[in-house]
Formats: sequence, structure tokens, C-alpha cells
Amino acid sequence: MTQTEEETRLLGERSRNLPAPQHNARETGNEAPSERKSLVFLQMNTPLSILFCIMAAVFGALVVPSVEKAFRIHETYFTPSPKMFFLYLVAMYVSQIGFCSLSIFSPSAHTKRMIVRSTGSRLALENYLLSLWFVLRILDTIWTTALAFYVLAVIAILAIVNDVKLYFQYPSQWSHPLEMLFVHVPNKLMTVLITHQLFWQQLFMAFGWTRSQYVDNVQPSLWLAVVVTALMGILVAVWVGFTGDIGVYLATMFLDISVFSFYKMPVIGPRSRPFVLTVFMLISMTLRTIALLVPGLISHGFVVVCHGHRGGPIVDLGAENVHDDAPAPVEPNASDVPAQIVVQNPDVPKRTARSYGTLGEDPYA
Repeated sequence: MTQTEEETRLLGERSRNLPAPQHNARETGNEAPSERKSLVFLQMNTPLSILFCIMAAVFGALVVPSVEKAFRIHETYFTPSPKMFFLYLVAMYVSQIGFCSLSIFSPSAHTKRMIVRSTGSRLALENYLLSLWFVLRILDTIWTTALAFYVLAVIAILAIVNDVKLYFQYPSQWSHPLEMLFVHVPNKLMTVLITHQLFWQQLFMAFGWTRSQYVDNVQPSLWLAVVVTALMGILVAVWVGFTGDIGVYLATMFLDISVFSFYKMPVIGPRSRPFVLTVFMLISMTLRTIALLVPGLISHGFVVVCHGHRGGPIVDLGAENVHDDAPAPVEPNASDVPAQIVVQNPDVPKRTARSYGTLGEDPYA
């Protein structure tokens, strides 16, 4: 056997002993088998959950007693206007329909991977639980009220988990508008709805801090409502200020306006809400507006913060364009300047102060 044949044989043995290359799903753009199964399950389960929740909402709006009547019977400081509440649900489920469409028709493997790993089937579970909350709210008993509170607590946990995963693993980017609009927004709308309003409303109902036509027991919850409003206002303002999240800002503002629009507890008039709570809600709305606008104005140069010290050095702005290597101006030497000889005309006498008259007249004028 020649040397060339021996080298060829050794190379063949080495190539057979090398391990097969492991392709990562993130690198190749193909989903792993488990992720593919999760995606298929999500594509079937999420539309079904949306259908269940829409049916529960429609049933709750048409049945007697309806959800609107349940809102009117049990008034709390966080009870929204029923019409604005259902309008919020319409916007949320329109965005979720976009979520389902994106998970089915998107050609991007990155988008489908993001949907599976960040949201998964938790969004569908939230919809099922929210439809259960509608039924429990309509039944309106002591046990169903307490159970509805725990249902909302579970929904809040699931929604916060989704938002945390999306924020740290797949942050929203304007370069991917469909992902931001149909993946981030539906989860944020669900989180804001539960944590900003429904959870506290159901908590006050569970403790019996409500007002109706026959019972008025809402006053003991005033200061707790003030504390919740202040803390949620600070939390939302910090979040909006650091992230510039327009979706969270608009959702919270809409829900606060819906609380103000509840006609059974108006801002001004008989049976109105307490003035101190109204003031705190207005301050909260103002803070989050400032937190949204001021960082953008500063970054775009519309707000200039000046800080000066009295007695500090004066900076010549015109000296910015002067180079250090520019030659300094040279003072002319006295010996180089020609002497200027002034010759006095002998015919004209030199005028002095004594040459003028007493009245200051010039005799030579």
C-alpha cells in the first residue's frame, strides 16, 4: 500500500469517527419537535379560548341579571362603566385575533418561536379563566364572589409571567410592528385589565365594601382605595417613564376614565365618589403623562436643563473655532514704526485756554 492510499484510509476513518453536527433550532430557523407540537396546540387552543370568552361576555351582557346589573348592584371605588368595559374587551380580543392569525400565517420562524416560548398556552388559559369569571360574576353569591377573586389572582399571575418573559427575552421593537401589535399588546391589555382594575374591584366585593340601593358599606375601603391608587399610579408612571410603553399608558388611562364615567358614582353630584380619591386618581394620571412625555422631549432636545454657577469663568463662545496651533498676533516693535513728525504752522499761533475770551469766544474763529 502506497503512502497516498494510507493517508486516504486514515482520513476516511477520522471522518467516520467525527460526531454528527448538532443543529440548533435558533440557528437553523426550524422549530424543535416539542416546540412544533406546542405551536400546533396553541394554534388550535387559543382561537377556541377566545370564542369561549366572547360567548361568555355576550351571555353576560344579555342574560338577566347581566354583568351591567352586577356592576350597578355592587358599586365599589374601582367599578368601571359597563359600556367602556365591554369596549375595552372588544379591543383586547381584536388584538388576540391578530395574535392567532400571526401564529398561523406568519412565515417567520422567529415569530413563531417567540409566541411558543414567551406566551405559549398561558394566554388561552387566561381566556378560559376570564370566561369563568363572567359566569361567577353573574351568579353573584358569597362563594362565587370569593372564587372569582381567586380566579382573577391566577389570571394576574399568568399575565405577569407572560409580560416578564416578553420583556426580557423578546423585547418589543418598532422594526417588528406585527410582533409588537399582536403579541405584546394582547398580553399587556390582559395584565392591565386585571391588575389595574378588576382585581381590586373583586377584592372590595369579597370583603363586602360595596354600595347598593339598600346597603352603603363602601366608606371603610376609602383609604385602602387611596393607597392602591397611589401605588398603582407610581408603578405605572415608573414603568412608562423607563420603557416608554404607550400601550400600557393608553390602557391605564382608558380604564381610569371608565371609572370616572360610572354613572352610579359620579365625580360631582349626589352619591359622588370622595374628593380625595378623585384627586389621587387625577394626580396618578398626570404623573404617568409626564413620565411618558418628558423623557421623549429631553431625548429630542426640546427640554434644555441649564445649570450655572455664579462667579464662574466666562467662556468665550467665539473661541470655539480657534485652533490651538494658530499663531498669536505679534505686537509691532516700536523701532519698526516710523516716527510721525508734527509741524506747527508758525503763522497760526497756538491756541490755549488763555487765548479765549472770558465768554469762551475764539478770537481766531
